[in-house]
Amino acid sequence: MKEESIPELQAIGILRSDGTPNTDAMPWKTIPQGAATTVAAAFDPKLNDVPGAYLDDCTVANDKIAPHSSDQGNARKLWELTEDIIGEKFSF
Repeated sequence: MKEESIPELQAIGILRSDGTPNTDAMPWKTIPQGAATTVAAAFDPKLNDVPGAYLDDCTVANDKIAPHSSDQGNARKLWELTEDIIGEKFSF
């Protein structure tokens, strides 16, 4: 973690004032619980009919998608920035 991020994380409650994680703000999952949604996304045949779905705790939760993450303008900017960073252009 970057040192300059600590005050921001404290301000939003992710870290306590002493720099330790605020576990009350972020409920922790076990390793199997944390992996379950990724495994469901990869292998659950019920998801074949919903490509690109957003999952939350193994459930389709498209209503929870943040507007900035599905904005096509942002997607284009990120694509172009990535091409600039790696120094290679892709066209499909």
